Amino acid sequence: MSYMNRILSGLFVMACASCSTHTPSPSSIQTVSYTIDAFEVIDLSQERSEEVSADSMLMGRPFEIRVVSDSLLAINDAGAEKLLWLLNPHTHAFSACVDRGEGPEEMLFISNLWMDGQTLCAGGMQDNKIVRFNFTSSPLAVVPQQVCRTSFPFIRAVSWGEDGYLVVPMVHQSDRYYTIDSAGNVQDTVGVYPEVLMPEEIQPNNSMFQTRLAVSPDRSHLVSANQTWNTIEVYDATFQSTLLLKGPIEMEAEVKKIESSIGIRYGQKPGWNLFSGVSATDSGFWVGYIGMRLEKREDVSRGISAILSFTWDGTPCRMYRLGEEVVAFDIDEKGNALYIIANRPDPTIVRYSLPAEHPSH
Repeated sequence: MSYMNRILSGLFVMACASCSTHTPSPSSIQTVSYTIDAFEVIDLSQERSEEVSADSMLMGRPFEIRVVSDSLLAINDAGAEKLLWLLNPHTHAFSACVDRGEGPEEMLFISNLWMDGQTLCAGGMQDNKIVRFNFTSSPLAVVPQQVCRTSFPFIRAVSWGEDGYLVVPMVHQSDRYYTIDSAGNVQDTVGVYPEVLMPEEIQPNNSMFQTRLAVSPDRSHLVSANQTWNTIEVYDATFQSTLLLKGPIEMEAEVKKIESSIGIRYGQKPGWNLFSGVSATDSGFWVGYIGMRLEKREDVSRGISAILSFTWDGTPCRMYRLGEEVVAFDIDEKGNALYIIANRPDPTIVRYSLPAEHPSH
């Protein structure tokens, strides 16, 4: 079977409206258009690749991968008995960890993973938790430690500021992102939605504009790639400068009222699958590109066809083609390697060596 790269989307379509505050506008918003032709194409399909997951590693529906170090990967799995896999890509040693549950060392679901310095972190939208993973005496065992719990549900989270976080609230009408402190208290409302056609009686919310986030390690920039709209948002550390990258294709779509047997909701028509997955360094960011209008049911299961790299000022750099579809990816900048979850019948983790003459940026 194939893996749905928008595995979380069904959980949000019935997100309801609630009272909200006004989202302040950044002092500077710049919109820049780009096309596929702006990228240098790097074909990795002929480069050396290696399957690094062991045959006995029985993954269920892995949908996210993070490089923890040059000898450790973390894989977020929505379909396995435990929530998280740890994998040494060189020795193929692995372990499954993090029990499902409501206990202090358990999580109901891991919405997303990210690195905060040398620490692996996670957000859990079903229990409103942000956790940091503490490694035990074994390099392949971690215990989640709850950092904070918000009073509202959120879709994704990342570290932001000196000791706080940025979250994507699930149901708060018109609020794009919240910055919160280490206790989970909202400090500010930030960010902007893509400009699209929608009915006058509604305001945008994050169920209509689902996105993937990444922060540069120095926390000077945030990138937010909209999954179903051709807009990538790039913010500086103060949110006073916003860059909206439009592309790499033109698309005709709008938010419309959708009636069904279970009620009324608002969603994109026609449906698109544009971006999935994002990775960031201090010099720039990468975004997984799908670029498909959803015309058939099976189109939802299509994976990433190329990985696009940009500098933080929005300059398109390279487009990496792998010769196969990808569910998720992450960059090992120090090891000059690309790790992917291949969109194959059986879940497989693959490492691609990036050509030395073609650095990531």
